[in-house]
Amino acid sequence: MTTLLALHAPFLAQIEDEVVTDGVAVFEALLISAAALIVMSFVGKAVATRQDRDWLPTLIMWACAAKLLGAFGRFWMVTVLYETGDSYSYHMWGGIFAQVWRGMQVPVSQSSQPGTAFTEIATGLIYAPYTPSMLGGFIIFALIAFTGLLLFFLAGRHWLAGYQLKMYGLAVFFAPSLLFWPSSIGKDALMVFFLGLAAYGASRLLKFYQFSAILLIAPGLYMAASIRSHVAAVMGLAIVLAAVFGKAPKKYQGSAKRGIMILLCAGGAALSVLTFSSTFGVTVDGGEGTTSPDQFLSDVSERTATGGSEVEGGAVGSPAQLPGAIIKVLFRPLIYEAGNAQALLSALEGTILLGITIWNLPAMWRNKGRMREKPYLMMAFFYTGGFIVGFSAILNLGLLARQRVQVLPMFFALIAGLAWDETKGGRRKKTEEEEPAPESIDEAVETVIRTGPSRKPLPAPGDH
Repeated sequence: MTTLLALHAPFLAQIEDEVVTDGVAVFEALLISAAALIVMSFVGKAVATRQDRDWLPTLIMWACAAKLLGAFGRFWMVTVLYETGDSYSYHMWGGIFAQVWRGMQVPVSQSSQPGTAFTEIATGLIYAPYTPSMLGGFIIFALIAFTGLLLFFLAGRHWLAGYQLKMYGLAVFFAPSLLFWPSSIGKDALMVFFLGLAAYGASRLLKFYQFSAILLIAPGLYMAASIRSHVAAVMGLAIVLAAVFGKAPKKYQGSAKRGIMILLCAGGAALSVLTFSSTFGVTVDGGEGTTSPDQFLSDVSERTATGGSEVEGGAVGSPAQLPGAIIKVLFRPLIYEAGNAQALLSALEGTILLGITIWNLPAMWRNKGRMREKPYLMMAFFYTGGFIVGFSAILNLGLLARQRVQVLPMFFALIAGLAWDETKGGRRKKTEEEEPAPESIDEAVETVIRTGPSRKPLPAPGDH
C-alpha cells in the first residue's frame, strides 16, 4: 500500500487543489453539464411514446438541469460546509485506479469493506476514459444517479398512465432527497442506478415475461449486492414475490416460460441473500458459528446511535412496532425534530410526504386490489416493506435521510398507482355518448320544437 501511494504521490498532491472550485474546474463542470443536457434532449425524445411525447422530453430536460444543480449543492456541502466525506477518498482512489484500468489491469482495493472496495474500483473505471476534477466527478456521479431515476420512471410507465404517470415523474425527478443526496461521488449514486436497472428489468419481466428482462435484472442485482447486499436481497425477494402472487397476462398464466423465469429470479434473490450472509457473517439457515439476524440488527442499532441525530428505538420486532418504523424510515426527521438548517430542509420534505401519504391512505386501501392486477405495484409494496423492516434498525436520522433514496422511487410508485386514477384529479371522467345524427331536416326541426334548441349544428339539406 505504501509503495502504491508513493508511486502516485503527484496525483495525491493535486487532491487538495482539485476540491478548490477554481475557474478550470467550474468550466469543466459546466462543459460536462452542457453535454449532458444535449444528450438528454435526444434521450427524452427517444423514450417518449405517443401518450407522453408532448410533455416527457421537456420534463426530462428540466429534471436533468435540476439534478445538476443538486450536484453543485452537494459538492458545496461536502467541500465547504463540512470539509469532509467519503467522496474525498473515492475521488482519490478513483484517480489512482483509473491509471490501473488504462493499463488493461483490474485494480485491487485494500479496503476491508466490500462495498467500499467495489465503489473505489468502480470509480476508477468511470474515471478511466477521463479523470475529472472532484467537482467534475460529482457531476458525473449525479448523471449516473439521474439515469437510474430515469430507469425507475420507465419501469413505472408500464403500469401507470395519464395523471398517475405525470405525478410519478414529478415525484421521482424532483423530490429534494433524490435531487441532492445521490449527487456525489460514492455508493448512493451507484445504488440508485443499479436498483433502477433491476426495477426496469423486473417491470419488463412482469409485463411481457421476456428472457431479455433477466439481462437487466441480473447485473442490476449483482452490482447492487456488491455495494449493499442487504438492499439487493430485498429487491430480489420483492421481484420473486410479485412474479409469484401477481396476476400474469393470460397467455403466460401456467406457462413453463413463466415458471422458468420465476426460478431464475429466485436464484438471483437467493444469491443476493447469500452474499449478504457471507459479507456480514449473518446466518440465514439457523446454523451455528455466525451472527443471528436479531444480533446483527442489534449491532446496527448500537453502531448508528451516534452523531447528534440519534433517536431511541430499534429494529421491528413485532407488528405493533411497524407504524413507528414506517414513520422513522420514510419520513423522519419531522419539522419539530430539525436542529439546523440542513435538517430543516429534510424535515420539510419528510413532513410534506407524510401528509400526502396520510391523505391518500383511504384511497390506497380502497384500491389495494390493483396490486395483484399490476404486479409491479406488488413488487413496490414488498420492497418498501422489506426496506422499512431492515432499515428500522438504524437510529441515526441523518443517515436514514440519505439512505432512503434507495426506496423512495418505489414508494412513490405505490402511491401513484394506488391513490390516484389515470385522469386528472383522480376521478374518471364520464364519457358523453354522442347523439345520433337526425335522419332529415324535418326530423331535426321537430326535435327542436319538442325539446328546445340544440347546440349541435343542423345537417346540411343534402345530408339525408
